[in-house]
Amino acid sequence: MSKMAKMEVKGVARILVLVGGLLLILFGLFTVLGGSFESRYLGISISGSIFGIGVGIVALYGHSRIGEVIWAVILLVLGYFAGGIGGLLVLLGSLVALIMHFV
Repeated sequence: MSKMAKMEVKGVARILVLVGGLLLILFGLFTVLGGSFESRYLGISISGSIFGIGVGIVALYGHSRIGEVIWAVILLVLGYFAGGIGGLLVLLGSLVALIMHFV
């Protein structure tokens, strides 16, 4: 695979991680500020949302460094644990970056 093709695919991976991080932050803020606050789900809802916001912030920082193996692995693990559509995009973006690094 040529170097230009690898750079284009890493650009796609960077965009996936960026969009996933933005979605994690957005959905986390929606849940914290306007979600259902039933007493039995309050702790789970807020803690999961705060974790998602934290992963989104790390993804926003790490999207520019996705070409480095350590950042791709960190974002892969965080995307898996964050879940949802944002976590899936972060996971896919980091997986694509890892594949392009080793191909």
